[in-house]
Amino acid sequence: MQFRNFLVGRFGLKTGRNKDVHIADYYPINSKAILFKVIERNENEIVMAEDDKHLFFKTAVMKKEIEQGTAIFLTTIVSYHNVWGKIYFFPVKPFHRIIAKSLLKRL
Repeated sequence: MQFRNFLVGRFGLKTGRNKDVHIADYYPINSKAILFKVIERNENEIVMAEDDKHLFFKTAVMKKEIEQGTAIFLTTIVSYHNVWGKIYFFPVKPFHRIIAKSLLKRL
């Protein structure tokens, strides 16, 4: 993530470096959940979004009770504003999957 932030910062994209990051147990709609704006939520799911120069994405985290315990699901949707969004996300996509899986395992 540090390498990503170093590279994309050079192109004017958001780096996620924010000294005002607040970690909480609950994020209401329109608040920042770590880095992303909460746009929808209910007792089992939170949907966050971010709009940058080159792309717009939404990500949702949902928990579901199953026989073996609790399952956590993560979904991300990316829309490109222009060709730079596609160029940016092409090399990011494989790492995004790795980072997302790693985050879910920590839960």
